[in-house]
Amino acid sequence: AMDGLVGADLAYRAARSAQHVARHFAHSGHTLPPIDLTAGNTATTREGNSVIVKMAQALGHPACLAAVRAVAASLAATLVSYAYLPFHDAYRRGGGAGGGG
Repeated sequence: AMDGLVGADLAYRAARSAQHVARHFAHSGHTLPPIDLTAGNTATTREGNSVIVKMAQALGHPACLAAVRAVAASLAATLVSYAYLPFHDAYRRGGGAGGGG
């Protein structure tokens, strides 16, 4: 019964962590503000803006966002495993929450 409870607790914590990560990387947070290219029609300003626009396009590209999400998901999975699995192993070995067993 205790293993089932610990497993349910771990599943709940992992699901809540995944919800927080998903909320952080929601699609609505990936919009870029518009850049005004009409201000200052000099060649250097246009060149500077075009570099900024190219960088924004590259960073806002769906492939780049997918790569960032994949890295964030793997990091979250690693953190969850390092945070929760030692407690689960302690319960499976019979150590309990009180320490030495």
